[in-house]
Amino acid sequence: MHLSERALGLVALAGGCEIAALWLEEPGLGRIALVLIAVLASGLLAEAWRRRARLPVLELTLQPSVLGDDATVELRATTSVADGVSFEYLPSVPAMAEGVTGVRTMAVRPGTVATDRYVVRPVRLGRFPLPPLVLRVLGTYGLAYWPARVPVDSTLVVRPGRLSAEERRRATAGGGGSVLRKAGAGLELLQMRPYRTGDPPRSIDWRATARSGALVSREFGEDQHLEIVLMVDAGRQSRIGIDGNDRYGHYAHVAARLAERAVIAEDRVGLIVFAANLLARLPAARGAPALDGVREALTGVDTADADSDLLGAALAARRMIRVRSLVVLFTDLDDPRGAGQLFGAVSLLRSRHQVLVAGLKSARVAQLSRHLPRQQGEAYAGLAADERLDAMAATLSRLRLSGIPAVLAEPAQYERAVFASYDELKAQRRV
Repeated sequence: MHLSERALGLVALAGGCEIAALWLEEPGLGRIALVLIAVLASGLLAEAWRRRARLPVLELTLQPSVLGDDATVELRATTSVADGVSFEYLPSVPAMAEGVTGVRTMAVRPGTVATDRYVVRPVRLGRFPLPPLVLRVLGTYGLAYWPARVPVDSTLVVRPGRLSAEERRRATAGGGGSVLRKAGAGLELLQMRPYRTGDPPRSIDWRATARSGALVSREFGEDQHLEIVLMVDAGRQSRIGIDGNDRYGHYAHVAARLAERAVIAEDRVGLIVFAANLLARLPAARGAPALDGVREALTGVDTADADSDLLGAALAARRMIRVRSLVVLFTDLDDPRGAGQLFGAVSLLRSRHQVLVAGLKSARVAQLSRHLPRQQGEAYAGLAADERLDAMAATLSRLRLSGIPAVLAEPAQYERAVFASYDELKAQRRV
């Protein structure tokens, strides 16, 4: 219970009457003070008796959010109390999200709906129930705010991002699967053209030849669709924060958007999320159901507090993938203890598949490395940043010298680097 300004005014008035009674030796003023205290106590007892009846009816709604984007929470309040209700509340912010702080005030009149909105910013993927709302409801006579906790039946669902309409248009304009031109039988007739020496006889269109008086060949096209398997590291290292989100959030965001691009291109998409064990496994499939499955699996994974088993994940991938595929491995490159496993896993996969390794580096670490130290602590931080960057550069160089495409980028350039490598591998027909 917290006394309102009205109650504090009554207390101050009663105290003033009592002091005046002592100074002026007027017993009447003392009796007035007692009456005021009795009125206040009676009013507080009455408010305490009716406090539950004055609780407003609350409804809290929010839309699914995209990692890194703000989510708007809307609180709607109604009441059947004849004189209306005023209350203060603390905004309900789910775990793994940042939001507004401080007390907010609402007033509700009978027959109306009062609305208040505030913004939270999720910093992790997943589903996060909202904690109960903590209220202070003003009593019937305005003497005190009475505390209450109201459960909230709402969950913030944070998913990876999607391609924008413009990005989808460009991906669609890119034309789905790449087309391989063949002079002979195929899936789709591309064009009629003059006969060239070496064209097989079955490619000659005899009707067109008869009409034109010269040999005419048919040129067919065969769509070359890929099978792409996204391997996302959700182990202990993926919990490390990097430029606003954890690593897993960055991995999953880019992986989901890459899956969407692949689905638009009519490629088949599969997923493996791993830590010490497999956390999610989806065989490659095509179309919107495959994309929905990938997004839901990435959203539902809870990162593990254990080191990742890259070799085990690679063996599981070899068992799951039946045809030669592009395997995109989202993992860190700066852990010397895991570097041996990384190269072992890549060696297992590259014997059958094309592997692309995608690692992240922090802009903050790069800034520390470039910063001129002015204190001893800054010098130690700079040395640690140099050591981490050198380890990542060495791992990246070793991968590329082994013929493994690999990217290492800061979060702001991470998606662009991964997408560019994906497009380059498709253009080179490496799969």
